[in-house]
Amino acid sequence: ADGVGGALNDYAATASVSINLAVPAIDKRSAAPAGAPIGASVTYPILITLPEGLTRGLIVVDDLPLGLAYASHSIVTTVAGSGGLLTADYNGVLPAPVITAPGTSGDDVTFNFGDVPTAADATTTNNAFVIFVTARVVNETDNQNGDILSNYAHLIYTDSETGATTIADNIAEIVTVLEPELDIAKSADDTTPAYGQTLTYTL
Repeated sequence: ADGVGGALNDYAATASVSINLAVPAIDKRSAAPAGAPIGASVTYPILITLPEGLTRGLIVVDDLPLGLAYASHSIVTTVAGSGGLLTADYNGVLPAPVITAPGTSGDDVTFNFGDVPTAADATTTNNAFVIFVTARVVNETDNQNGDILSNYAHLIYTDSETGATTIADNIAEIVTVLEPELDIAKSADDTTPAYGQTLTYTL
C-alpha cells in the first residue's frame, strides 16, 4: 500500500465519446410562378445552411430538367432580400462563386464557392444563405401544354475523413408548362337567309 516510503501505485482510466458533427444542408423551394408559358421565366430559391466553422470545397448544383434553361441568378445573404427564407443575416464570408451555366435546355448550373468560413458564434439561425436561380421555359417540341418539369438540386463538400461528399434534395420542385389553346367559333347574322341575300359571318 502507498504510504510514507511505500511504492507508488499508477492509476489510469480511459473513456470515449462520439460527437456528431454538423454537415451542410440544401433545401430547394417551390418555383414562382408554379406555371409558365413558353418563353417565360420561373425562379427557384435554393436555401443553403452551413455548419459553423470552415466548409471546404462547397459546390451547389441546380439540376435543371429538359425544357428549362438557365437565365440568371442572385445570391442573398440578408433577411431583407431573402423573401422570408432567412431569419437572420448570414454570419460568414461567402466567396464569389465560379459559375458554370451553359444556358441551354436541361443544362445544370454549378456554383463553386470553394472554402466557406461561417462564424462559430453558437447561433444556428445565422448560418444560411439563398441562391435564387431564374430559368426560362424553352420553346421546344417536348414542352407541351400541361407538361410537368421536375427540378432538383444537390451540393458537394469535402469531408475531412471521407473526401468529396454529396448531399441531395431529392424532393422535386415542379413547374407546369402552359400554352394557349385556340378556340374559334363562326356565326352568321341570319341563319335562314333568302335567295340572293348578303350574309355577314363573324369569327
